Amino acid sequence: MTAPRARRLAAAGIPDLYRNCKLANFQVNRRGTTELLLAARTAAEQYVEGFQTDSGRFRDTGLLFVGPPGAGKTH
Repeated sequence: MTAPRARRLAAAGIPDLYRNCKLANFQVNRRGTTELLLAARTAAEQYVEGFQTDSGRFRDTGLLFVGPPGAGKTH
């Protein structure tokens, strides 16, 4: 991990419990959520892929997940 990236990660204040959470290792245990999960995962992956611009700067927008407790937003 590069020094600037490590500093940004530390500054984000992400608790240790969530530091290794990735889209790839997100698991769902609710019935009937497969299509919604795939849509949300695709949207998040596309956003992440385009978060850094070709010039190396970051976009001015963000990604917000909303839903009831236990839906997986923190992950």
